[in-house]
Amino acid sequence: MPRSLHGDGEDEGILSSLSMFIFQVLSLAVLSWLFFLIITPRKAEDERVQRRRRDDSDEVAYVRHRERIDRSVTVRKKSKNHSTGTPSCCVRLPQELIDEIIDHLHNDTSSLRACALTSRNWAPRTQRHLHRILVIRRGGPDPYTLRFSPSLVRCVQHIIVRGNLCQELVHSPLSGRKEVERLDLENDPRQGSYTVTRAQLPALPGLRALSLRWVYFRTSRDMLEALSQFQELDTLALDLANFYFAFTSPHDVAPVITLPITTLRLKLRSMPVPINHAYRSQAVLHSAGKQLKHLAIKIDSFSPEPSTRVAQLITVLESLDLSANSSLQSLELAFRWTAMHFYSRVRTALSRRLAVVLLSQVHSGEPWTLTFHIQLSWWAEQREWLRCLDLRMLDHFAQPIIDVPLPRETTERILACATKLKALVLKLSLETDNEAFHRIEDHIRGQLPKLTERGILRIERCEESVDVFL
Repeated sequence: MPRSLHGDGEDEGILSSLSMFIFQVLSLAVLSWLFFLIITPRKAEDERVQRRRRDDSDEVAYVRHRERIDRSVTVRKKSKNHSTGTPSCCVRLPQELIDEIIDHLHNDTSSLRACALTSRNWAPRTQRHLHRILVIRRGGPDPYTLRFSPSLVRCVQHIIVRGNLCQELVHSPLSGRKEVERLDLENDPRQGSYTVTRAQLPALPGLRALSLRWVYFRTSRDMLEALSQFQELDTLALDLANFYFAFTSPHDVAPVITLPITTLRLKLRSMPVPINHAYRSQAVLHSAGKQLKHLAIKIDSFSPEPSTRVAQLITVLESLDLSANSSLQSLELAFRWTAMHFYSRVRTALSRRLAVVLLSQVHSGEPWTLTFHIQLSWWAEQREWLRCLDLRMLDHFAQPIIDVPLPRETTERILACATKLKALVLKLSLETDNEAFHRIEDHIRGQLPKLTERGILRIERCEESVDVFL
């Protein structure tokens, strides 16, 4: 009996503990549900409020941005209509003015590169100047890669080919471009010269200037036929310093071809004795005809004695025939004088003959200009110039003295050319200061009284050497 009662007590304790646990679990579940019902709507309401505030701030920012744009447009319109005299930072410069500023920096590569990175509107104009000159040489950039950059191809206006690489240019994207206006074919004299044909020259319909330095054609016919393909050719520079290609052979007959050349620059080498063959440049002179306006000749001589140099200069002038160039307006002769102590004592007979021969070659019926570009050697003291420099031979061009029998027509033409000479320009390339140059100028004017009296003498200081004549 007592054992059974004790066992029933234990069962009741277990049941009460179990019922208490169930009550606690249910109470926790009810509290969690109530918390969810109360807290969740408030959190959602807070999120909606924050989202509404963000939308309001974005709208306010957009409105402010539009107001700034409207104000800038209003300022631009006012500045355009000149209603206000105060400048505004929002005003843009016209593109024409920007292009003019960039064109002023065409020789400053670093400034052009900085301008190219400044604005997208500045890039096309700066690229035009940065890529205006293209140099093709061994180890340099490959011209074939330009086909991947058509915008750069349109910028190239001046091409320089150094070495026998004409085929590289013929097969490049530059062949056939009208934008190319100048072509220079150069070669190192230490490596010798090479010849080109018409097929090796690129087709450049817009070419206006062509320069050949130690690059030659085999015959005068090849030269004229190659030059005739450039219909817009205006300036031509030929280097005929190589004896093998400088003169024509008896079998070299030049065809009758008209070239539209107005400026011709020649580099010739004087001969110690008279020659029976004419210079190959004579074919170009005849082909240019009346269209030739400006002729410049650079004469190389190896004699240190001035009288010998003048005699060789006369030999070169006698070998030229300018009878077809009746519209010639300017003639320039450039040469180098060295050995300063030999400058003086040019024989009077040679100086008279120089004036007569040169004036007899000119057949121009218009007023013309004669220029002498003289490269003087370096000097130690100024008094050496004033003691040794003698240019009295140039005074005979003001009033030539004809002491040799000549046909009457030739004599009259010589006197007429001397009368129509409107200016004799003396360019001196020498290293000295301005004060010393003015003293040398006064010294030369004292040696040339006839030219000074006529008022046609001009003495200029030239910074460029005759070696960069072409």
